[in-house]
Amino acid sequence: MQKTFTINIAAKLSGLTELIIRTWEKRYNVVEPQRTKSNRRLYSEADIDKLITLNKLTKNGYRIGSIASLPLSDLKSMLIEAEVFSKTNLPKSDSNSENIYNIVVQNCLEAIGQFNAQELEKILADASINYSQPILIDQIILPMMEKIGDLWREGLYRVAHEHFTSAIIRKFLSNISEGYNIQDNAPRLVVTTPQGQYHETGALIGGLIASSDGWKITYMGPSLPAEEIVFVVNKLNSKVLLLSLVYPDDDPLIVSELKKIRDLAGDQLQIIVSGKAVGGYLKILSSINAIVVFNTDQLNEALQKTRKFIKFT
Repeated sequence: MQKTFTINIAAKLSGLTELIIRTWEKRYNVVEPQRTKSNRRLYSEADIDKLITLNKLTKNGYRIGSIASLPLSDLKSMLIEAEVFSKTNLPKSDSNSENIYNIVVQNCLEAIGQFNAQELEKILADASINYSQPILIDQIILPMMEKIGDLWREGLYRVAHEHFTSAIIRKFLSNISEGYNIQDNAPRLVVTTPQGQYHETGALIGGLIASSDGWKITYMGPSLPAEEIVFVVNKLNSKVLLLSLVYPDDDPLIVSELKKIRDLAGDQLQIIVSGKAVGGYLKILSSINAIVVFNTDQLNEALQKTRKFIKFT
């Protein structure tokens, strides 16, 4: 009689989570487990072997959508080649994980270069399953957006590429945020970028991080005038505002807008400012008593401290 395993045992043996196994089954038909009379999954030893092999290949940079339908013999051969390559060709200063993330970013850029929305969405969906949220943001999405900016400045990408990517990232992050169970009495956070700051990915990521920490987010999109920002803050009785500054880092209009936000909102509003361009505005940010954060870890810390020390009503 063939030996079979329940999904929780299959997860332990393969190194995958039960969620990933179910998702791979539904989306890619990687295995077809037997079913009991009560409809419980039962995995064969061959199923487990394939799941283990697929897990190892995805950790070596292969996208599950590209290899899921291959026979186990082909997957085994690919795994041998991948393991040999990882041992002999990777620079010693790079970890295998970093190399995997770089491959994922490169796959994203290839899809963006072809304006292939379906492929980009698949890559991001796979990454959201395979990696934690901090890795997804810090190692994949942010480096991808920075690389797009570099390619634009080099004349290899157009503005259309960035707009295309931003639209997909906005939808992708919004779908993740909707999965959080936010309480009705959760603290309110308004998220936007000041007028003249058209890059919204940083604001979207900031909103996602705050949502994962239990904040109720009102996202207002990019490039909002100071008067409109303060109107929304007052309308919602929000005591915290999150702004993202990405590019440029030397715009006098931004300085004027930041000062205007503080003047209109008063000293009671807590302003948190993040993004790669914050270094260019440190003087004005200091003068308006804003909390400046340079990375996602600092943003998490700022949100947690703000939530502790501000009394929400």
